[in-house]
Amino acid sequence: MKDQHTYAPELKGLKVAFIGNQDCNAYRVCKWGRKLGVEGHLFHCPEKYSKLRSLPELIDPEIKGNYPSWITVLDSHRHDDVFGLRPDLVEHINNTFNAIVTSGEWGVREVQHFDKLPLFHLSIGGDIGVIPWQDWRSFENRIDQYRQRIYQASLHRYKAIFTSNRKTMAKLSKINLGDRPFPWAPPEDVASNKHRANKVVKANLDSKYKDTKRVFMWLSRLLMDSTHFGNKKTDIFIKAFSSFVKQNPDYPIRTVMVSHGPSKDKVYDLCQRLEVGHLIDWVPHLPYTELLAYLSFPKAVIFDDFSHTNDQLSGIGRDALSVGGVIVKSIDRKWTEYLYGPDCPVLHADTVDECLQHMYALNNDDYFSQKQKESKLWANTYLDYPLNTKKFFKRIQQEL
Repeated sequence: MKDQHTYAPELKGLKVAFIGNQDCNAYRVCKWGRKLGVEGHLFHCPEKYSKLRSLPELIDPEIKGNYPSWITVLDSHRHDDVFGLRPDLVEHINNTFNAIVTSGEWGVREVQHFDKLPLFHLSIGGDIGVIPWQDWRSFENRIDQYRQRIYQASLHRYKAIFTSNRKTMAKLSKINLGDRPFPWAPPEDVASNKHRANKVVKANLDSKYKDTKRVFMWLSRLLMDSTHFGNKKTDIFIKAFSSFVKQNPDYPIRTVMVSHGPSKDKVYDLCQRLEVGHLIDWVPHLPYTELLAYLSFPKAVIFDDFSHTNDQLSGIGRDALSVGGVIVKSIDRKWTEYLYGPDCPVLHADTVDECLQHMYALNNDDYFSQKQKESKLWANTYLDYPLNTKKFFKRIQQEL
């Protein structure tokens, strides 16, 4: 039975194959599309996605070992990394669906096998904003050179490239793609996220920090060096936290930080040099339900990314807002309003001083409570999936 609150009869008959699943975004959009009435199917090759965050069970732990019928798990030994999907699967997709959406680097390279169906790409992170611009001749391995040339050639095959990154759109506009770069606001399942936070983790956090007034959290990967994929400037957060502690040595505060990322060694060293290491609790990469428990912790303030290169609403930002979390990061308000709606409650900061100012302000209980209420209201109004997911599939319908 269809959920009458989300079902979109105008999308009935739309059959979409999702190939690839970078950071579980294809899985989520496919699942949400099915709630709207779209016949979506995910073709997922776990071995192409070694990172935990690209496995569907990260989002929905109950499906581990028992995927629903609309997910096909591909064996990498039967679907070669160079020559791509087997011909019988390509034929099946061509005969069953009326559109294809790719996700991630592996998904993009598969478009070479399809010439009968309209192609679309769900861009997240640096897959479209970074990889196509790398010179294929810089790769030493011939296979890597071949993959890169396929990737670059594939861009012109798409009817639309969905992205929330305005800088990615600016780059794509330079290579004669016309109106194919399509600004799209990735949503969240706000109603469900409120109930899926891991209850055991929530209870542990309540106990562990019962005598702490605020818990500052950095749950994005540790990155304080410029790379192809940007620079989150984790050091700004650490320096601001250090200043706060030195100015308030007796204040009951802790910080939680993830222990993974390209700059983890430099981050550890900086924490020791600034003498705040003893106030930091390190956690591993968190499964989604555990991440939601941290983000929804009533005493938490989330700090995410202070770089101008990543000033759109990030994954951590969307997750935090969906559960009423308070978040501090660099944000382009005009672009965020264009994508989602006005009055996004994210607190902007891109310097140590701005970050420190928010740390002080959010220790006022009335102000902190007000920001939590604003996050919940904004998420319910602009972030929940039915509205933006409909926009996604209606754009696909335009090409049929």
